[in-house]
Amino acid sequence: MAFSLSRRARRAKHEARLAGLRAAQPAVTKKVREAIAPIVDPLLETGRATLDVQIGEWTTEFHLCPKNSGAARLDLDGSRDQINVLVGDIGSCKEIWQGCTPEGLEELVACVAAVVEGRYVEQVYRHGSRELMTFGEPPCPTYKRMSVGGAYGPSRTTRYEPY
Repeated sequence: MAFSLSRRARRAKHEARLAGLRAAQPAVTKKVREAIAPIVDPLLETGRATLDVQIGEWTTEFHLCPKNSGAARLDLDGSRDQINVLVGDIGSCKEIWQGCTPEGLEELVACVAAVVEGRYVEQVYRHGSRELMTFGEPPCPTYKRMSVGGAYGPSRTTRYEPY
């Protein structure tokens, strides 16, 4: 017979995880902001972009909006375990599962740099049911995300300009 946690035990486990996320959030916010500062701060100082930071209970959202309309908007959603990198108006999403580990932050910086420098390319193919996100050269790998039923619209390749 398979062992199953009681509803109360599952709830306690879930509450403990949320408490850990809440406790880690100030450190996560600081680490992500410090990691992207060398790339983002010059943009803010020269007025080429704006940065809006929204601190939530379990995650912190960073919204980087370029003044150049041909550049891609960049949204970061960070927590202890995972950082989501959403690019463009549609919000194509790359998930960095290492969260705020050194490896995760290195990948985050590479992704942010690629978008800011105009090296990010987005390709929708197979009747809009698949998407390929390319963040320039390694160490930031190509990321493929699949969908069903043409959720990405018609086939296309989008290249964004630098900030």
